[in-house]
Amino acid sequence: MTQEVFKGTELTITGVDAGGKAVLRIEWGLGGPEWMEPLILRQRENLCRVIGEAMQQSAEKPFKTSFASAASKSGALMDWAEELVRAAGVEVTNDRVEEHANMAAAAVGHLVFLSIGARFGVDDLGGFFAPGQAPAGTSVATFDALYAQVTARVGQSQAIDRAVEERLSGAWPEWVDGCRSLYS
Repeated sequence: MTQEVFKGTELTITGVDAGGKAVLRIEWGLGGPEWMEPLILRQRENLCRVIGEAMQQSAEKPFKTSFASAASKSGALMDWAEELVRAAGVEVTNDRVEEHANMAAAAVGHLVFLSIGARFGVDDLGGFFAPGQAPAGTSVATFDALYAQVTARVGQSQAIDRAVEERLSGAWPEWVDGCRSLYS
């Protein structure tokens, strides 16, 4: 849903599908007697709330397969990023996919892995590795090695996989909107 026009008395809302095609357009104005204005404003606010809730509920899970079952976790992030770019309705390019996979890998590292690491006194992603052993490279290129270290520290992967999936799935609509606004 995008709000295209808002001039105080006029509002235009356009709803797009996963491919970026406009499937809904609502134009709303406040013309009429003054006593109706508060009612119309409440109805408009309710409509925006309902549309927003529907968008949250209808956002499909970004992974076609479970993150937990993926042999390569960085590969799963690349697949996730490809689905993200596709859902944003913009041209799918290797650069865009890799850019979003890197952003996702960095977000997971900081928001999931560091949260887990705090229980073990780890406050930096490099702290999961022996001194001098942290691999160099992009977030997605080093993700499998980091994931292996976090899993080794925790002792099992189920809670980690669940936290990663929840983080990526929970932010899916925002990621899609961000990608769409960046490239369209």
